[in-house]
Order: sequence, then C-alpha cells, then structure tokens
Amino acid sequence: MKRKKRSKQRIVVSGKTVEWFQYSKPYFYDGESSRIDYTKNNADKREDALARTQTQLRELIWCNVKEDTVPRFYTFTFRDPIDDLQVANKLWGQFRRRLKKLIPDIQYISVVEFQNKRQEKYGKGAWHYHVLFFNMPEEIHKNELQAYKKRLSGEEVNGVIANIWRNGFIDVSPTKTNITAIRSVAAYVSKYLSKQTFDNRLKGQKVFFRSQNLQEPKVYHEHDIISNPQLIHTLIPQQHSDMVY
Repeated sequence: MKRKKRSKQRIVVSGKTVEWFQYSKPYFYDGESSRIDYTKNNADKREDALARTQTQLRELIWCNVKEDTVPRFYTFTFRDPIDDLQVANKLWGQFRRRLKKLIPDIQYISVVEFQNKRQEKYGKGAWHYHVLFFNMPEEIHKNELQAYKKRLSGEEVNGVIANIWRNGFIDVSPTKTNITAIRSVAAYVSKYLSKQTFDNRLKGQKVFFRSQNLQEPKVYHEHDIISNPQLIHTLIPQQHSDMVY
C-alpha cells in the first residue's frame, strides 16, 4: 500500500505571484484527498468545494496572463432564454469545439452564471457564460469589438466569434495586463462563483470550464521546503514580484 504524504506547509507559484500557506494540521497530498472534515454538513462541504474552485480559478488566471498579451473578457448570452443548465452546457460545449477549430491554440477560462435580473424582468431567467481569453488573436478581437460597438448603436451585425457562437450575443469588456489589473480580473471572475454558493440549480453541475493547454501553478510541499532551504529565497527575489502569506 502506498504511504500517504503529509505536509503542513505549501508554496504555490502562480505566474509572478507566490503564496506560502502554513497549516495547524497536516494535509495529505500526492493524489490523496486533502483536509476532509466528515463532521461538516452538506452546506459546509459545498462551501469548501466552492472555495477550492475559486482558488484554482484564481491561480490559473495568475499563471496564464502574460505581459506581452492582453487578456480579453467576453460574456456569451442566449438569444432565446435557456434555463436548463444541461442544455446550456451542451450548446456551450459545441461552441468550444467550433472555437478550437477556428483557433486551435486558444486558451480560456469560463464561468457559468444564471441571469436572475432577466427572470425578475421577463419571468424567465437564462444561463450565460463569462469567459476570459488569454490569447485571443488581435485581429479577431478587433473584429468582435467593432461588431459589438455597432450592435450597441442598433445595427444587427455579428463578429467572427459571434458567428460561430450562433446562439445569441457577445458583450466585450476591457482588460489590462499589469499585476493589479490581473488580480482584479481574477477576483472579478471568481465573484461569479461566490454569488452561486447556494444555488441548487448548480448542485452536482460543472460551474467552470477551461482549455486543456493552460499553464498550471507549481506547488511545493513541506518535504521540498525542508530538503531545499534555499527554495524560498530562490523563488521570491529573483523571479517573482509578489508574495502573499
């Protein structure tokens, strides 16, 4: 039987951000479940799962925003309201496959959210998707942005991405690349998850999607730290500009 590895310290390197965690109780890693408390009720477990998802989302964003590219933030909505999440996710999956054919190396993270305001106004809400593209080609983005501005002025026109979306409309939001802006984007995307903590429509459902070609954060455990005393000094001053405890 493989012996479980335990640690009370963890360093996570996400792009230029280094996080150093210290715990009062050890956690298991290397494929084993971490810090499971079976005394918690379902609501608490769900909140813990959401917090882990938010952390994963934030770290992926920090890892994949590059200084030489501008991330693009789009919101995809349905023309005809769809309140069945399985149906919405199926259409979303079909779009993602079409998008990959158009841009094979596209990198993105997307979060699903229910439009409660639409339900209050029209009597039926709908799911929509907030998407952060890390490497959207500039020419395609400019085409989509121009089409978006024309739609705001009343013209019925679609850009390249909207044409392969096929299900409705796309809103385009501005983004920046400095460290403060990157953290703001990460917090902005993560907030959509926190708003849905107790939405029973999301129980057992997938709430965020990602391309498989994203860079992953580097994780160091207590064994790594003890066996290499210079690890922390190597990580922080030379390569990274931000340290979070």
